[in-house]
Amino acid sequence: QDGPGVYKVLAGYSAGNECECVELESNNCVRVNTGSMVPASADAVVQVEDTELNTSDNEGNELYINITAAVRPGQDIREIGSDIFKGETVLSKGDLITSPEMGLLATVGVTEVPVYKLPLVAVLSTGNELLDPDEPLREGLIRDSNKTTLLSLLKEN
Repeated sequence: QDGPGVYKVLAGYSAGNECECVELESNNCVRVNTGSMVPASADAVVQVEDTELNTSDNEGNELYINITAAVRPGQDIREIGSDIFKGETVLSKGDLITSPEMGLLATVGVTEVPVYKLPLVAVLSTGNELLDPDEPLREGLIRDSNKTTLLSLLKEN
């Protein structure tokens, strides 16, 4: 039976731990934390927000829970490898590698990638009419906004 009702809690699983071979039958369930394995006999995950504690033992372990929401097959279960498929290109030559890309590379087990060294760039503004932005304006002169803009663009890119 799937859906609202009272369920006996047979076990609990945390991410990073193997899932014991528990065969789920009608009105039985296991607690699984986000990222943990799901027993092969389970076909859905119910979010904790859609459950209520019914009965616990003296140590606070759940014995029975109430499921308060409808449940559909496949709910909140992601197949192993469904986030990135084997052989899928995750980054291409020329992609800028920032923090999110570093996390993506770690996810697929890539620890080294060939990269181009960032160029060393100097910005020179020339002209007798230019003043630094913090200098007071004087007749016939302008503040050097180009240098400030170019330096900012270089930092962004």
